[in-house]
Amino acid sequence: MPKGKPYPAEFKARATIEVMHAKKTANELAFEHDLNPNLVKNWVAKATFEIARVHGVRGRAGVQ
Repeated sequence: MPKGKPYPAEFKARATIEVMHAKKTANELAFEHDLNPNLVKNWVAKATFEIARVHGVRGRAGVQ
């Protein structure tokens, strides 16, 4: 399966922050930028995982 076009890290970071701070939903942001909503949701999920990892949080509930 071919990969889609790569998006700059800065674009992904800004999009992720907009969704995480509830300025927009993943679907709204995806529609505005002609993206697949699942792509945006994946960016948010990866960012959430990395934030938790950096801060030493484990598991879904954040229990160490």
